Amino acid sequence: MTFGGVTAEVIEGDASVIEFTLDRASGFNISVPLTIAGTASTSDYSFSTATALISAGQTSVNVSFSILEDTLAEGLETIQISTIASTVFQLANSQTTVNVIDNEGVFGISKFGSGLWLDTVAKGTWGATDWK
Repeated sequence: MTFGGVTAEVIEGDASVIEFTLDRASGFNISVPLTIAGTASTSDYSFSTATALISAGQTSVNVSFSILEDTLAEGLETIQISTIASTVFQLANSQTTVNVIDNEGVFGISKFGSGLWLDTVAKGTWGATDWK
């Protein structure tokens, strides 16, 4: 069985899928329990299931997940999805990582002269707001 093995990036507020693939169809259902960890909290994401189930006669299944929108500037967070080895199948990869890209930007505060400035970096753009 293969899945992941690479690091993916998903922007906060978006959804994605992880595909689990067998090299050939089985005559039985293949149930693959998932372990979800990382620096992102459970309030940052939602998975459609905690078990990837490949039905008998099929070779793959997609497990969907969403990165939940919030208003916090959190910086980069990660979600690590792992599978547990089984006597039913062999794993080509047992873990994949999803980088959660925060869409609120990264904030830095600087004081110049008599004004306090808030510099914002969001989606590759720079801006400044006067906080006098």
